[in-house]
Amino acid sequence: GLDPTFVIGGQLLAAGANAKLGGGQWLVAEADESDGSFLRLNPLMAVITNIDSDHLENYGNDFARIQAAFAEFLQRLPFYGLALLCIDDPEVAALAGKTPRHVMSYGMSENADVRAEDVVQDGPRMRFTLRLPEGTTTPVTLALPGRHNVLNALAAAAIGWQLGVAPETIARALE
Repeated sequence: GLDPTFVIGGQLLAAGANAKLGGGQWLVAEADESDGSFLRLNPLMAVITNIDSDHLENYGNDFARIQAAFAEFLQRLPFYGLALLCIDDPEVAALAGKTPRHVMSYGMSENADVRAEDVVQDGPRMRFTLRLPEGTTTPVTLALPGRHNVLNALAAAAIGWQLGVAPETIARALE
């Protein structure tokens, strides 16, 4: 494994915590646009899951300012950086043509680079087929229900694939 350090909003089931100091070279940080502090980050890879009006009051009640903040965030990627965009969200998909950085899309849409196919909720679990950019498919079972968890898993899978992690290893890590 990559054993990344992570600081995220929710508790990671496998770690039993929302943060852990890893031994690898990677840091995974969950940031949001609520107070604009994400514009102080300089990521190598950035995942944008959705853009909505949750924190509109912090942007002068102007949705265009939220959209501009996300576009600015992607500009903070280095020229060799990667923007991972959820193509299922129309606001996020619109960013694809506005960033000069490399873009990889993910989602359930058939035109996503990394996508979930045959998605089924099985009690408290989600099952789907992970399709990667080169066409490889791998079955995945998540221990969490909900479409949003499938989308989060796709983002993680896209990063893993980008870092050269084998599809079977990605699937096991997502269990």
